Amino acid sequence: MEKNQGRFGTFEGVFTPTVLTIIGVMMYLRLGWVVGNAGFGGALLIIMLAKVVTLTTGISIASMATVESNDTDRQRTEEILRELIDLARMPFKTEVQVFLGDFKEIVTTAPKADVNIFGASRDLNAAQMHTIADTINTTCLFVKDSGEESVLA
Repeated sequence: MEKNQGRFGTFEGVFTPTVLTIIGVMMYLRLGWVVGNAGFGGALLIIMLAKVVTLTTGISIASMATVESNDTDRQRTEEILRELIDLARMPFKTEVQVFLGDFKEIVTTAPKADVNIFGASRDLNAAQMHTIADTINTTCLFVKDSGEESVLA
């Protein structure tokens, strides 16, 4: 099985949607110019093509995963993640995965993603972050909570 199967790469997952968004804004601002140069049919075709790409990007599968040490915490964490999905208005197909075990073991077997966002503990150092990024071999973002605010408030 191919390593990147089922994943968008940098070009398809980052560059293309970004450029299409920029072009979409420019088209909105210059719609009269686009119609004048491409004709009504050409402008309609451009808009429909952009809509298809935007729609497929918007309904992409999203997943939230975490690791817990026991089954009681696992159930509560699943509830919190489902509430977060609802509050953040994430796609309705967003999957919730709560793994049981040790984080360092689970991270090597976790499903691959285009971007992995990790909550960093206070004692996490740069060497540990590099080890995690090298282990999973995808883009990683490490977020450290200040403890001063609540996203759910």
